[in-house]
Amino acid sequence: MDANKTPATILQKVSLPTGFLSLLAIWWLITASFDIPLSVLPSPADAVIALLESKGVFRSLGVTIQTTLIALLVSVVAGVAIALLLHRWLLLQPLVLPLLVTLQVTPVIVLAPVVVVVAPPGLTQVIVAFLVAFFPITVSTLQGLKSTPSVLLDAMRIYPVSRWQTFCYLRWPFALPFFFSGLRTAVGLALVGAVIADMMTGRGGQYSGIGMRIQIALQGNIRLVFGEALLVTAVGILLIEAVEMMSKLTLGQWRRNDG
Repeated sequence: MDANKTPATILQKVSLPTGFLSLLAIWWLITASFDIPLSVLPSPADAVIALLESKGVFRSLGVTIQTTLIALLVSVVAGVAIALLLHRWLLLQPLVLPLLVTLQVTPVIVLAPVVVVVAPPGLTQVIVAFLVAFFPITVSTLQGLKSTPSVLLDAMRIYPVSRWQTFCYLRWPFALPFFFSGLRTAVGLALVGAVIADMMTGRGGQYSGIGMRIQIALQGNIRLVFGEALLVTAVGILLIEAVEMMSKLTLGQWRRNDG
């Protein structure tokens, strides 16, 4: 079998939009083939119509996207900084990594109420989204910093270069593919964290995110629930595709097959 046509390679080339459209097709086929009540499983068309008829849904979506992007920005800064500290001072790894893992495996539904108690008003969604997003960036970047070939590091020591130059011209380029891999994971986690936190702690009115609207729609408008879930999924795919494009533009020849 051609190495370029193995199942794993073919799956890697299937884009998220293609998968999303396939899911929509399967969804439509199920609703068209079986007499399923709208209150149980509306068709994609019914979900989209309910979405378009709902007032303020895109404003709430904008609030959620803003929350997600702020959380991602903070996650990148904090995640890279922690990775650099752990790589620089190895003795910190046995102390810090278990704490990060414990925080990561704690369910969002448990984190959100705790954050509500201790966080300033209005920052709950950002903090929850950050707490679930920065871990993959930290771990992936740390792994990337460790991936620099020792033979190249030895070669750099021959020349009169500083630690900073070694980092900029050697360690960081090797870490970049790992960083973007972690960022792709973090995008989805941040969006999920923002939506769930908003469902549990969101404010009503014009400042509510899409999670709060889903929570309200669950009271009786199932078509809108599916429509809003469809909208969140589409946004998640667009954000991940944006990160993938950033990865291709940034890495260029450095880009590697990191999944």
